[in-house]
Amino acid sequence: MRRPTRADAPPRRQRQYGLERRSHVRTEDLTARFPGLLDLVAAWEPASGRD
Repeated sequence: MRRPTRADAPPRRQRQYGLERRSHVRTEDLTARFPGLLDLVAAWEPASGRD
C-alpha cells in the first residue's frame, strides 16, 4: 500500500478553532490542476436584475 501524498490531497486546507472552521485554498495546486479557473472566478460578475 502506498502512502498518500500532497498530490492526493484536496487543494484546500481546513483547520478547526473551537467551533469555527477556517478553509484555505492552495492556489498553486488549484492553478496547476485547473488552469485559468481562479482568473475566471475572480472576473465573474453577477447578472444585473432578474428576468
